[in-house]
Amino acid sequence: MADQPPQEPLPEQPEEDAFIFNADGAMQPDHPLLARAQAALKRQLQAEQLRLQEELREKQIMVNVSVRSARQQRVQAARSQRGRHQTLRAS
Repeated sequence: MADQPPQEPLPEQPEEDAFIFNADGAMQPDHPLLARAQAALKRQLQAEQLRLQEELREKQIMVNVSVRSARQQRVQAARSQRGRHQTLRAS
């Protein structure tokens, strides 16, 4: 087996990291970086929400148009059927 160089011990956590992170690795709740990250995430989620709301509105409009069209076709078919029925009765 080849000789491996001795491993250097891991450097201790810098004081700045201790200010940023808790002992469990989570970011300090009052740290400005966390506030910036949360604000950016909030903006991203709000933009996505607006996009999805607009997409939903467009789809609702398409469904409403389809429903109106189907109703009109049904009314026209009923009128046509009524006209044929009256024509047959008159004969």
